[in-house]
Amino acid sequence: MEITIITGPPGAGKSTISKLYAQKQPNCVRIETDDMRHMVVSPHKAPWQGEEGNRQLKLGIRNTCLLTHEFIKEGFEVVIVDFLTEYTFPFYKESLEKYNLKIIQLTATFDELKKRFIQRGKSVTEEEFKMLYDMQKLFTHFDYLIDNTALSPEETVDQIMKVT
Repeated sequence: MEITIITGPPGAGKSTISKLYAQKQPNCVRIETDDMRHMVVSPHKAPWQGEEGNRQLKLGIRNTCLLTHEFIKEGFEVVIVDFLTEYTFPFYKESLEKYNLKIIQLTATFDELKKRFIQRGKSVTEEEFKMLYDMQKLFTHFDYLIDNTALSPEETVDQIMKVT
């Protein structure tokens, strides 16, 4: 079974693209690691908010990987949506090493990402947005980089289908 991780900075279209991509697969599950992290309600901390934020970050990844193992045992392809960094990538790699893992990094120009980010409603501050954008630029462990600045969601999915 194959596992596809879709990553990218805020506004890159990770959620939208992953939903469309998963719908085109015959037997597929989509897991958003942020959903795992947001299960912690009190105290919910962002990954960059100290020791507790880091603990919740790793817990979200562990739970994503546990679900992934279970869905693969049942014959499902898995699409994981997360913001991967040089720090978080090894957790996935180690936990999912026995599977065919493909990492797709979505990106767009900074101006386009910022426009999308503002349109969808801000989930982080502008300073955090810039920090996350810069962190994603440093991430190098992707198999494919897709710039979707000028692509529709459907065209972006078509690009992913060509490489998976």
